[in-house]
Amino acid sequence: MIPNWMLFKAMMASCVTSKSRDSWMTFFMNRKKEITRADLEQLMEIITVFEDEEITLHHAVVISNLVMMCNPNYVPLRKLILVLKEKKQFLLQFMKLEGKFNKFLNRILELMDIQKEELNLALFFGFVMRLENFAYRSETVRKIARKVWELSPKDTDSYTTVSQISYALYLMENGLLQVKEAKEIFGRLNGKLQLKIFILIRQN
Repeated sequence: MIPNWMLFKAMMASCVTSKSRDSWMTFFMNRKKEITRADLEQLMEIITVFEDEEITLHHAVVISNLVMMCNPNYVPLRKLILVLKEKKQFLLQFMKLEGKFNKFLNRILELMDIQKEELNLALFFGFVMRLENFAYRSETVRKIARKVWELSPKDTDSYTTVSQISYALYLMENGLLQVKEAKEIFGRLNGKLQLKIFILIRQN
């Protein structure tokens, strides 16, 4: 049997028309029980080596379908978000799906509950800001932004990084985090960093 990663590579190379797209979707639908997490991780790696101009709407349709239909424990959430964040053209093609893209974002929300260990504030912040840069705003994106904060641990040194502070300020600016909540998190920090944070918090 041909390994799934080879099939994914073939799909990326040949999915250039609606006919080939539909054929691949049907093929993977019939094969979905055989697709593992390792297979989907390899798919994410395959996407990263494709040039932006090679990525089409047909790819976005097939891959979003895979994410939606495969076992949620097998979808590598962190790698998926990294691809969406780093591959601008890939994300733009996803956004063209409109209503389907919102369903895709809701799938990400589901995956966040299932794969809490895959959450990374800095990574998701980058993803949310990428959507902001593309002028894409929706209630689902707001839910994603808030959920990352809710599900991530609050008692680690990672919260002293600039990216985490920036994320908290972003949430406050968008009405997704109360000043009181931010003070409870950052109040445990010491020294100059704590002072800097409280100055920023008071400005909001």
